[in-house]
Amino acid sequence: MNTATTLRIVWQCQQKLNKIDAFFRSLDAAVKTCYDKIATIREKIATSHRKLETLDEREKSISKQIATTEKIKNRTQTAIDNGTLFDFQTAQEQVRSYIAKIDMLEEEGLIVLEEQDQVKDFLAIQQDHLKYQNKQLQATLAEQARQLAALQPEREEIEANLLAEVRNLPLEFEKHVLRQRSSHMGLVCGVRDRNCGFCGIQLPAMAVSKISRLGIPLICNSCRAINIDDN
Repeated sequence: MNTATTLRIVWQCQQKLNKIDAFFRSLDAAVKTCYDKIATIREKIATSHRKLETLDEREKSISKQIATTEKIKNRTQTAIDNGTLFDFQTAQEQVRSYIAKIDMLEEEGLIVLEEQDQVKDFLAIQQDHLKYQNKQLQATLAEQARQLAALQPEREEIEANLLAEVRNLPLEFEKHVLRQRSSHMGLVCGVRDRNCGFCGIQLPAMAVSKISRLGIPLICNSCRAINIDDN
């Protein structure tokens, strides 16, 4: 088997490996997407819990202020009723201001209660989303494991065939293929007229002649693709 044919077989094997590896990466990406979604939902849940803690503190503060103001108002009103205050008019104004403050605090408390309900509703939705995404993650992991189990033996066989073929290459091409095979998107290509089949740069006329007449491959000085006779 000549060098060009061996290179063609090696590159076909590598393209199969590239396809399998791309599929494996897509499985990894699907798993990562699941984890990212779960992380986002968990952060929303944590934020909601922090909001509820803040709202609970506000509610307690408001309730305490209402109780304190109510106590002062009642004490002042009792003093008014018993006639023990020197400035009756000022005391009545104070009672009215206490009542207004209590009304304002109660309104604020209602707003806090509404916000608590909204956060709790949002939290419940996010917890449902988390359960769903956890199920999606388990399904994605199971599919990944199934595909790996199915394709990994095939990949190992292709890899072994590739390495066996590479050993039949002249040392220059063997080393070049082993260095470039995973990263070069067009490592082995057919020469096009007098141009590199990958990057299109014009190749030396004598080298092109050797490719077509003698079947001697040429490594492009520009893109490092191996040009062979594709006819």
